[in-house]
Amino acid sequence: MKREPAANGARTAARVEQQMITALLMARVDELRKARGLTVERLAQESDLAMSTIQGLREELRDPKLTTVLRLCRGLDATVQQLLGDLPLPVQPRPRIPREPRARS
Repeated sequence: MKREPAANGARTAARVEQQMITALLMARVDELRKARGLTVERLAQESDLAMSTIQGLREELRDPKLTTVLRLCRGLDATVQQLLGDLPLPVQPRPRIPREPRARS
């Protein structure tokens, strides 16, 4: 089940861009995984990640955290440069969500 983009145009553009970058990242992960003869299950084990985390990334349901990317590098026996080297950087600003002020004690 994919999340529906927000009605706000900036949010939509930023989300679409993030989904594209995540899709490119996961294509690279699959390329390296196959080159190393790993199944998705074995990659999850080697990366110390849950299968649901990898599936969420593959289905673009979630954005990867830095720690997830680093674990994927470890599981693939790849450098960060090999995994991320020529991926595009986001150009759309992420929308700022106003936070409630913290209560002072």
